[in-house]
Amino acid sequence: MTNPITTFKYKLLILTVISFFLNGFMAFAQWPGYKVFPLTEDNRAVKINTLFKTSEGYIYAGTTNGLYKFDGTRFSKIYFENKDYTDTVTAVFQDKSKKYWIGFNNGRIAHIINGKLVYYNPEEGTPVKKITSFLQDKENNIWFSTAGEGIYYIKDKHIYLINETNGLNDLNITNISLTPNGDVLAATDQGINCINMTGNKKNITLTGPGKGLPDYIVTALVPGENKQFWVGMQDKGFCLYEHEAKKISVPAAAFNWSYGQVNALLATKEIL
Repeated sequence: MTNPITTFKYKLLILTVISFFLNGFMAFAQWPGYKVFPLTEDNRAVKINTLFKTSEGYIYAGTTNGLYKFDGTRFSKIYFENKDYTDTVTAVFQDKSKKYWIGFNNGRIAHIINGKLVYYNPEEGTPVKKITSFLQDKENNIWFSTAGEGIYYIKDKHIYLINETNGLNDLNITNISLTPNGDVLAATDQGINCINMTGNKKNITLTGPGKGLPDYIVTALVPGENKQFWVGMQDKGFCLYEHEAKKISVPAAAFNWSYGQVNALLATKEIL
């Protein structure tokens, strides 16, 4: 058993933002210091599934009514060629070449080309399960995770699948994250899967409750400082995962957690 951190240098902020995401932000209208930017379509509040900040500083919102771009003042919708068509966006990513990757609830993927959404149609096809996250590895390959099919990566214009036949312990992936040494970490319902690629050889290891993880179901996984990762869980709050040492540490702020499932984490130098 690993020793928990007894002093927690991070300040912990626990935010309940149900109305923020589901009801057009109106819950914060009376809070001093906040600006309200309602996202509505035909006078209906739009549910936001994911937010992404681009290298240019814009915010993209993936919603149940498609993709929106926020410029600091207002939201504008990014349409398909057929403006009457819409799709539920569940993941947004910008790669090093500034190409956008938009993932949908039905497993499809699109790019933004000339200001419009255009579906990506590879020869191998795309998943049929929800796209949950993207990343770009050190060799510039694009990876994307799904809720039910495992993990895919694009290399030399071909799509490859990583699933249980390769040693993945669970196909329901919440999100993926890249380690400093190039490994890919996957947050799953069975713990943290680590994928190490050497050429075409895949080595997958599991960090779960048997190795100190407080909970099986990992709901969030984001980089922290000193090659560590913050891990959010369904029932046990959060913890720190040190990848190189494969060490789990539970900060004092997460002892006897009673705030419910952690849905997302954002880490700065002094605040989680």
